[in-house]
Amino acid sequence: MIAQKLPGFRTNESNYPSHSYTFRTHHVVNIRKELDSPVSLSLNIKEQDYHVGKIQIIPFDERLCNRGRFESIFDAFMFLSAHCMRFHGFFTLRIARKYSYYCQVFNIVDLGYVQLSSIDRNLFNSSFSHFQRTQK
Repeated sequence: MIAQKLPGFRTNESNYPSHSYTFRTHHVVNIRKELDSPVSLSLNIKEQDYHVGKIQIIPFDERLCNRGRFESIFDAFMFLSAHCMRFHGFFTLRIARKYSYYCQVFNIVDLGYVQLSSIDRNLFNSSFSHFQRTQK
């Protein structure tokens, strides 16, 4: 046999116990104890509402818009709407007013550039609403 040829391997029955194990059960232990209802965890944490009042101005690349100079109000709104949709996800009158401080529009009467925020409020609002209607 192979087992007899291997050194250190004993095949006699002394390795195996000759008696049988008997298990004594004195008491039956109920493993499933009734647990108390779990304690509910309640924390008194105040809810925080975040309201961002300011519109974060993200500067636009001056190389794309000739340092913020535009030939017309429509061109300025076109550039601002593309910029705002890219970085803010929306373009409203409020955000257009914020960015108007960084744009200049060519004035034919004076043959120079005028800051977009210095334009009459009614003209600004009507130009913005006209732009919104044409973009839809």
